[in-house]
Amino acid sequence: MPVHIRLAEAGDYPSLADLHNSHNPFELTAEQLRRFDHRSESVDPHFRRAVAVAGGRLVAAGEIRARWADTVQPGRYWVAAQLADPAGCQGPGVQLVSWLAASIRADVRELAACIRSDYLSRMPWLLKLGFTERFVSWGAHLDLTTFDFAAQEAVPKRLEDAGYRFV
Repeated sequence: MPVHIRLAEAGDYPSLADLHNSHNPFELTAEQLRRFDHRSESVDPHFRRAVAVAGGRLVAAGEIRARWADTVQPGRYWVAAQLADPAGCQGPGVQLVSWLAASIRADVRELAACIRSDYLSRMPWLLKLGFTERFVSWGAHLDLTTFDFAAQEAVPKRLEDAGYRFV
């Protein structure tokens, strides 16, 4: 079945949110994702979100941006993509990332992707494109609904006594 790739449109956001939520523990609504894209477009002229559609259904979605953590690195662009069926349709991932890179009207010298280690098994198509692992990072989350703030009250005093200054 042929895959058609195009820029995301307003009517795509409910399906984009469903795809995002099926792959991510941090759920977004269609409206939150649309606002995220609007903000991204306002600070990064290279930001694009694209969709891959086959047989009338969304099979992949992706984005490309020049900014990562509010820093632009000339020639380096960051890509992300999600596949509706990672095991059964890796071709759209390759096509989508290639399409996104070609859509940038600038000197693209490097594509970078930052992927959680628990997502790697869903991303074998990155290897088909020639991506190689350059670093491993660690992310942590603190559940503030169960965190015991009272147990940590003495920490700032201990740090100040050790010479740390809080501004």
